[in-house]
Amino acid sequence: MSRIDIDDKYKLNNTKKLAKISMAGISYSSLRAGQKYWMTNYGDRYEFEILEVLPPEDFKLKDLNTLESYLMSDLTRYGKGEDFEIRELY
Repeated sequence: MSRIDIDDKYKLNNTKKLAKISMAGISYSSLRAGQKYWMTNYGDRYEFEILEVLPPEDFKLKDLNTLESYLMSDLTRYGKGEDFEIRELY
């Protein structure tokens, strides 16, 4: 292998690692009470409205389909999957 091939392979591996680290969607610090969002985690999709912001980084939610109330920490209790994403619902 030439030096150029090694450098290209190194860049490709580092790019893949960076893609796995970055999170898609909105960060927790951007979530606001009264707004509606959808979240995907481990293949499950949730649509909810944020009722209250609870420090540190937890939220009281109301499910838009069942009207059930729960905490964001209940949805992420077992971790965040590779498909974890939060987006605003329009």
